[in-house]
Amino acid sequence: MSKQREYTDREIVLELFPATKTQLVPSPQPYSFERDDQGNLVVVDANLEALAVLTPIDTHGAPSTQMSCDLCKRSAPRHYLQMFRLEVAGSKGRLFRYVSVCRRDGECAAGYMDNDHLRFLVERVLEL
Repeated sequence: MSKQREYTDREIVLELFPATKTQLVPSPQPYSFERDDQGNLVVVDANLEALAVLTPIDTHGAPSTQMSCDLCKRSAPRHYLQMFRLEVAGSKGRLFRYVSVCRRDGECAAGYMDNDHLRFLVERVLEL
């Protein structure tokens, strides 16, 4: 049995709606985020090479506090978001970067509309 090909959002839009304006067509993502079995958030590049592993941390404070997802930029109460941290390279455990991400990956991924924002976030966090 052969494996079915999966199509990107970009390929679907261009195939079904070829006259779509350029700014409305999803552009290729240089990075993506995947969860591993331990609940970590793994940053991978276009070649599916793991660039970093962000570790989940417990959040504190009022659950109704509004926060913003660093990936899709949605605003939501604290209990809808998960905080992650990444040790800054060469800091020997003294410096960390923190990122907030939607707990439901599918809903968050739908908001990855701004490639420049994602590129800036990943490159700033990972210091690429």
